[in-house]
Amino acid sequence: MEKLGALVVHPPDVGFAIADKLTTRDLILPTGVRMPELISAEISSLPVFSNEIVGSNKPVYLQNSGKLDPSRYNTRYIDAVYEHAGSTYHVCLRAMAVGPICVAIYLRARAVSERNPSVHTTNTPVDPDLLNHLYSEIVLPRQSEIHAICEKIGSRLGPGFYSHDILPERATGLLYVCETGFKFDDHTWWHRMTPLRGALACDDGRPSVSLVKSSHAFLHLVKGRYETLLNGMPANRAGVLLTTCSA
Repeated sequence: MEKLGALVVHPPDVGFAIADKLTTRDLILPTGVRMPELISAEISSLPVFSNEIVGSNKPVYLQNSGKLDPSRYNTRYIDAVYEHAGSTYHVCLRAMAVGPICVAIYLRARAVSERNPSVHTTNTPVDPDLLNHLYSEIVLPRQSEIHAICEKIGSRLGPGFYSHDILPERATGLLYVCETGFKFDDHTWWHRMTPLRGALACDDGRPSVSLVKSSHAFLHLVKGRYETLLNGMPANRAGVLLTTCSA
């Protein structure tokens, strides 16, 4: 289909590639996007974040030092712990993107007291003061960089609906992409943040807003792709194609 000029969204080869974290690295690192350094040694003196190589929402653990399991995806632990009101939280940003276009940035956090560095929407506190404080401190100064990350990854992977999980390292301020996947929308965020709609500085997950942004971004990609086909196409076919795309 792609050889015929069709716009293929989420082709199988890309799906298989981003399901495997090692293959994902091979795709993303050449774009200049940072990812946590891979620890391939059998023994590490650095804190290591250990995950399954394939899949998401798998059991993870933080290992401060010692012998590593080479069958797992072992990377340098990125310290993204931030403080608010006397408590500390692991922070992970989620950038929602359509191809290279960033359409939303969600801030997720998990209390360090839970003793688990794996951050998900389901363990993010429904606390507007916390989320607004961290969003202002972490996201707002880095919005242009997050958009650039989405542009680089989307340009490499091609058309699709993506979620990019990003760790903001506290000591350096650098951003590291730890995982990428297919995702049209983050409905878990919508449901969890329902009580806070209108009270958040970040995207609050209103379905009408998120869906419109994603739809507009997708139509922009479609129009751009098909306009490139106009060159060299017979005038009657090009006219029909452009009219259909602009409708």
